[in-house]
Order: sequence, then C-alpha cells, then structure tokens
Amino acid sequence: MIEVNSYSDLINKIKDKEKAYLLLYRQGSEKSDCAYSNITEGSRNINNLNLFAADVNIVNDIHAHYNITTVPSLLEFRNSEFLNVIKGFKPLQSSL
Repeated sequence: MIEVNSYSDLINKIKDKEKAYLLLYRQGSEKSDCAYSNITEGSRNINNLNLFAADVNIVNDIHAHYNITTVPSLLEFRNSEFLNVIKGFKPLQSSL
C-alpha cells in the first residue's frame, strides 16, 4: 500500500490508473488499524493493484472532497474519477 500525503498527491498518483483504491484510516484506532492490516494482508498476492492509503491524523484535505465523515473508508476510483465508497469495518471471521 502506498501512502498519500495530500489530495493533490492522490490525484497525481491515480491520474493514469484505470482502477485505484484509497483507504482513509486513523492510525491508532482499533478499527482503522485492523482494516489497514487486513487490506494489506489480503492484497499481498494481487499483482498490479493500485492501492493507496491516507492517515487522517496527517492528511486532512482528502475526506472533504468526497464527503467522507467516517474512517475506515475505502474509496474506489476508475480513470481518476471517484466511483464508490465502502464505509466501516467488519472483522475477519475465523473458520471453525
């Protein structure tokens, strides 16, 4: 996962990507840290996945552009255009 430092950094990094995803998270929050870890682990073996992350403790100009009020949130982009947002967190279920 590639860290993003600002809205302009995000736009620059996704401008030539057919599909891209951005995780907005708050480091130190149990749900956000778990979502970050799960997405990182789940994407480890996926080639050519344009996956970015921004910690809202540091980056505070992205969520306003997309009306995001909760973290963690996963934003989906297609050809640099905002397409969808998946809000919230659901822990992985262990298999019994």
